[in-house]
Amino acid sequence: MDASDVVGVWAAIYKNQLGSHGMGAGTCLAMSGIDLALWDIRAQAAGMPLYKLLGGSRKGIPAYAGGVSLGYQEPERLIEEIQPISTRATRR
Repeated sequence: MDASDVVGVWAAIYKNQLGSHGMGAGTCLAMSGIDLALWDIRAQAAGMPLYKLLGGSRKGIPAYAGGVSLGYQEPERLIEEIQPISTRATRR
C-alpha cells in the first residue's frame, strides 16, 4: 500500500482486522506502531519534522522537575521550588 495514504491504510486495517477480530491488546499495539510509522514516512517524504507537517510550531516551554511527588521536602521548600525564577530571586 501507499504509505502516504494514512486514511487508506487505516480503512484496510479496519476492514481486514478490526471489523472481524475486534480491538484486542495485540491489535492496539500493532496499530499504534503502524500509525507512528505512517506519519513518520509522510513527514520524511515531505522533508519536514512531523510537528510542522501537522501544523505545529516549535517553541520552548518551561520544564519542571522537582520534589513535589517525592514526598520528602518541607512544604515551604516545595512552595519556593514551584515559584517562577524571577519571583524566587526576590523572595530570598
